[in-house]
Amino acid sequence: MSLPDDLPITHVHVDGTLHRLDSLTPEQARSMITRLVKEHPMEYPPAPRERPPLHDSTFEYLKPTDTQMHDMEEARSAAATYADTLEALLPPGADKTYALRKLREVAMWANVAITRDDSGAPRP
Repeated sequence: MSLPDDLPITHVHVDGTLHRLDSLTPEQARSMITRLVKEHPMEYPPAPRERPPLHDSTFEYLKPTDTQMHDMEEARSAAATYADTLEALLPPGADKTYALRKLREVAMWANVAITRDDSGAPRP
């Protein structure tokens, strides 16, 4: 493993332990990182995490219950209020556009959370 000479790293986090490098000379820091890499090898690329299978109804229309419709309306109203606040406070630009698009996404995922449980099955 090759490390740059101008090592701008001050800390290394390995297996839940934070190792300070800022009090070490570059040679000592390089030695410590090399040792940590050997002692704690990482699988590369990382093994894919298993994802639970999607519920059979994941891509089907799910008619919300009356209670769920009420909850969805409240969530949409709160998202709309926040969108109005962002619209008034944020200057025009890419960041504002991104924030508003993400808020839209969050509002849609809130509807999913209201109508489905973690497995994707419809909530009663």
